[in-house]
This record gives sequence, structure tokens and C-alpha cells, in this order.
Amino acid sequence: MKNKQSYIVEYKTAFAFVQGRSHVEKNIPCQDRVQSVTNKGITVLSLADGAGSAQYSDIGAEISIATVNEHFSVLFNDLYEMDDMSIKEMLSQVIHESLEKEVTEKKIVLKDLSSTLLFVAVNDSKYIAGHIGDGIIGYMSSKGERMTIDVLSFPEKGEYHNSTFFTTSPNIQEHLRIYRGSMENIEGFILMSDGSDESLFNRHEEKFAPAVGRFFEWMNEYPPEAVSKALHRNIEEKICLKTTDDCSVGVIMKQA
Repeated sequence: MKNKQSYIVEYKTAFAFVQGRSHVEKNIPCQDRVQSVTNKGITVLSLADGAGSAQYSDIGAEISIATVNEHFSVLFNDLYEMDDMSIKEMLSQVIHESLEKEVTEKKIVLKDLSSTLLFVAVNDSKYIAGHIGDGIIGYMSSKGERMTIDVLSFPEKGEYHNSTFFTTSPNIQEHLRIYRGSMENIEGFILMSDGSDESLFNRHEEKFAPAVGRFFEWMNEYPPEAVSKALHRNIEEKICLKTTDDCSVGVIMKQA
């Protein structure tokens, strides 16, 4: 058993979020947030896109990803053994409790903290992912000697084209999707907000843009800090030009 430690898979993460042009013009803070944490062999990467109509959605996004990262980095093994509904119930409860603290302190309403939520948590052999709202989660997998990038979770839109579901929704469990599985053939995941997917995902063909493949290649070739800087530069100089929305991207990858 002691020798098994040398075979444990480790992961690295890189991410960036950039204020959209419409928010720059209106002097509104970037409402996208991405963050990762690693704790005792568990790595969690979370992304949230604050609702444009919510006054403090940037804070709500930050609270939501911090809550997910904290709980999944500590309780991953227990959560993996739970059924999907139990995970949804636990997650909706802890997120709402965290948001309600901010509601009380700021004397605001819960809706002011609305955001989407995307996350992936991994250990050396398994993953759990979750998604509420729009944005996309993709994964790179090995099929023989060929690497492919496919969609794990598509965006979920609301009744209208520009509407979606948020962490503050009263029926959050109906729209929170949970995924889990083996990491045996998966090399990594990519998370992106809807602002970024306008450039990085072809919705008609349901295929990722070539740039997504390059992001994974960078993860193999450079340190995470360098990749995060490169992601920020690419989002700022290219991706943000094709949308007025805030843009964010996060990548989690097995260490080569």
C-alpha cells in the first residue's frame, strides 16, 4: 500500500476572467469568477457567471465557488458515494446558507446574489461535476492514440433565449445537474461562461473551437501561472472582442 502513493495522479489548474465591454462602458465590475483549490489529493475547479440583472452578482458568484471548493475539497469521497439527489440537496443547502449570510450582512435580497455555477472535483481516479445555468463543461479524453474534446454538460436556457437558471432559484435542485465517473481515459476538463462559449464553441455543430485544444496543450507545456496569464491575454485580446459579456475560462488537467 505504501508504494501506491507514487502512482497517485496530480492535477494542475489555470483560469482567467475578464470584464466585458458593456461592463467597462457602464463601470460595472466583472461578474464572472473562477477559482481552484487542492486539498489532500482532491482538486476542485469552480466557475460562476453572475446574473447581469443582479446588483451584487459578482459577490454571489464568489461566494458560490468558494462554498463548492471548500465542501468538495474536504468531502469528495463521501459525496461520491451519495446519490445525485443527496448531492443536490446538500449543495443547494450550503450555497443558500452562505448566500443568506451575505443577505443579512448587506441587508439585500437573495436575488441580488444570483449566478450560474459550474464545477469539477477530481481525485486520482474519479470525478464529480456539477452545473446550473448556462456556460459549458467540456472534457478531453483519450480514445486509443487520439485525443478528443467533447461536451460533458451543455448550457440550460430558461423560458427566453437570454434567460437561464441561478444558484438563488427556489427550485435549484430541479436544474442542478450532477455528473460523475472514472478519470481513467480523461485527461482534463474545461469550464467556460456563456460569454466565452460564443467564441470557443460552435453551437450549430456542437464542437469546440481549435483554441480549446491549444489551451490543453499549454497545460502540458507550461506552468499553471503562465497558462493563466496566457488565458487572460487571449480572453482580453480575442474572445472579449466577439461579445459584450464578461468572459471566463478554467482548465483542470492531469500532471504530465
